[in-house]
Amino acid sequence: MVSLLAAVEDHIDSKRVQRSPAAYFGALMTVIATNSAGGNAQNDDVAGAAFQLLAAIFPRFVFRGRFFLKKRFRGQNRLPHAVLRAKFDDIAAVIGKALQEKSEVQPIMRSALDVLTTTLKAQDGATWTQATTRERLRWLAMFILDPRPKVCCFQRKIPGWL
Repeated sequence: MVSLLAAVEDHIDSKRVQRSPAAYFGALMTVIATNSAGGNAQNDDVAGAAFQLLAAIFPRFVFRGRFFLKKRFRGQNRLPHAVLRAKFDDIAAVIGKALQEKSEVQPIMRSALDVLTTTLKAQDGATWTQATTRERLRWLAMFILDPRPKVCCFQRKIPGWL
């Protein structure tokens, strides 16, 4: 994960973009989108590391003001909810694709569901009335019933988060 974080930072710096939660989020989602397709084990490792990194820092980007990457940012240290609302369909599509193709890879699945949960928490009331949002919520409900111990135990926490 450390090498992935270094590569993401190099990519952000090469684009001459200010390091911000939005830049990290966009770069990690791009890594996930490009590496979650296909059955290559190396792609699974990269996608898994990107999902785990995103799942570890994403809630801090969205809901808390202070976190371990604070020194890396200049100025803004939160990902605005408006970004998550505007990009919800894109985020959900990438996560949905990963969940469908990598459902047998537990680290990817757990981290993807964590990112989806955090994204759903940031949505406003109007988004919850849409059919696509209810479909994403059905995904979560389906994984709550997953028989695998780590997935099942992790997902039992979700109703309290939403």
